[in-house]
Parts: sequence; structure tokens; C-alpha cells
Amino acid sequence: ITTIYGSAFCCCPIKKIVVPEGLVSIVEKTFSGCEELEIVVIGGKVEEIGTEAFMKCTALDAIIIPDSVDTISDDAFKDANEDMVIYCNEGSYAETYAIQNNIKYTTLVLDSVPNQTYTGKAIEPQVKAKANNRPLTLNTEYKLSYSDNINVGVANIVARGLGDFKHLVAKGKFNILACQLKSIDVKYEDFTYYSPNGIKIDLVLYLGNDLLTEGEDYEIIGLDKITGVGTYNIAVKGKNNLSGTKNLTLDVLPRSITETKVSSKDGIKVTDSQYTLVDGVDYRVEKRTNQSGDLETYVVGVGNYTDEKRVSSTGDSFETNILYRILALFEKIFEAIRNIFS
Repeated sequence: ITTIYGSAFCCCPIKKIVVPEGLVSIVEKTFSGCEELEIVVIGGKVEEIGTEAFMKCTALDAIIIPDSVDTISDDAFKDANEDMVIYCNEGSYAETYAIQNNIKYTTLVLDSVPNQTYTGKAIEPQVKAKANNRPLTLNTEYKLSYSDNINVGVANIVARGLGDFKHLVAKGKFNILACQLKSIDVKYEDFTYYSPNGIKIDLVLYLGNDLLTEGEDYEIIGLDKITGVGTYNIAVKGKNNLSGTKNLTLDVLPRSITETKVSSKDGIKVTDSQYTLVDGVDYRVEKRTNQSGDLETYVVGVGNYTDEKRVSSTGDSFETNILYRILALFEKIFEAIRNIFS
């Protein structure tokens, strides 16, 4: 239906009218004198409500007017029900008309949404909507949609009417707050081994079932303060969608000297990656004779290093080897003498 002539339904015993979407104008006196008419739902293409269109509709309780309507005659509701309510969208022409003509009106209203906490997933709170203080039924009289509702910030929510309320829309917002890091379980090895390249630590943080990412969700602070073996306080600090800090304790243990590179050419030189270790600070050199009486050289870890590493004895002189063999022989003789007299 695209056209209805004036007075077409004048004085008819109609209780509800749903104006079809194809109609663009409700002309003069179309529904005048319909004293039993209670509800009118106007189609979304109607642009004009003409003179005396609903005159003397004394039972008219509610008329839903879409945003498409931009002209309403001053006498369109002449002698109609004084308690009639216009249902319309906020900022629409119908709202302005209602205010100017002292007619009750209502918009689709959303209840406020309390602050939400970041979860790593889309947050979709079930928001209650009402019109003229009457609660509407979700997914029957209205539906909800969301945007910007994952990360910290302001999320948007839109309620769109269904059925008789299909031309009504309401918008709302709610805050998504950062998740406090103290509420997240941090899994990590509470010890690591010294490294001259700097201390690194592997942390595992889950928010729900989602693995968090270092640098994006959090950062580790305090590792740059670690200078050597010992117990240190470090912390995990939240970033972006996480906030706050969580304090941790880390034990730094000595590094095995066996993981270093030892060179005996032109003297003992010990390196760890690109770093050259210091004799007396990181290691010491010990000369020992084995059971065969051969002289062996060991690098023994000290300070930030532990364990020992045998170095090839090819760099020792023949005379030095002879001397150590003689000393070893004398030690065995003296040991034998002590055993005899004891």
C-alpha cells in the first residue's frame, strides 16, 4: 500500500494500526474519530502526518513515530487522549514536536552498565531496556549489539527495538577497566643461573585460557639491577589492558665454568660468550698431578661461577712436569713413612 485517501478509516472500531512500510504520508483525517484505537505503529518511510489525522482518538495510548517523519500537523492529535504517549528516538523530529505541543513522549532507555574488567574477550553485558518505564523483553522487543568491547576504554552498546518497537534505537556506553595484575597467577622458575649477557627469566601468565605476551601485556622490571649471584626482588608490571605490579623473588645461582671456553695458548684465557673472565674474580687456575703423576691444569669457578674444568697440559714445560712428578713421588714416600710409624 502506497496511498491511503483522507478519512479512509474515519470512525472505524479499530484497536491497533500498523502503518505499512510503503506509505509515505498519513493524510488528513485518515484515522479521525477512531475512538477505540489504542496503539499506532507508523512505518519507517512515512514522512508526514497530516491535519486531524488522529483527531478524537480518545483511547489512543501510544503512537510509535520513526525518524523518517519530519512533518506533523499542529492539529494531528486534536481532541485525542490527553495521556497519549509518543514513542520516538532521542533527537528526532517527533521528540521536538512532542515537547513543543506538550505531549508526553518516551524514548528507548537503557539501564546504566557498571564498569567491566578486561578479560581478553568480547564483553557483552545483558542490558535492560524500557520504554515509558515499561521493561522490554530482550530478543523479543529489543536486541543488543556491541562494539569496542574487548580492550580497555569505552565500549559502545546499541539497543534496537523489535516488533512494534522496531524503529526505536538507544545507545549506551560502558567502561572497560584494566585487569589488576595481582589477580593473575604468575608461573615461573624462582631461580636462574648467572650470565654475563644479562639475566633472563621465563614467565607464564594466563588470563583465563589466554596466554599473555611479554612486551604487549606486561614487562619485567628489576632484571637490569642484577649484578651477580644472590637473591633479588623483581616485579611484573602490567601494560595496556593490565595494570598494577606483582612482586617476585629470584635466586641467581652460579654459572658452571664448564659452559665457558678455555684457551691455554699463550696462557690461560677464559671467555663466556663475548666476555673475557677475570682470573681471581671469576676463576682461579690450579695445577694438580693425577694418579699417573702427570701434571694437569684446572680452571676452577669462583664468584659468579662454580665447578671446574680440566685444561690440556700440553702447554706445560717438560721441566715443570718433571718437578711436579718428583714432588708427587716425595708425597707418596712421606705418606708411606707416616703409615709405618703410626
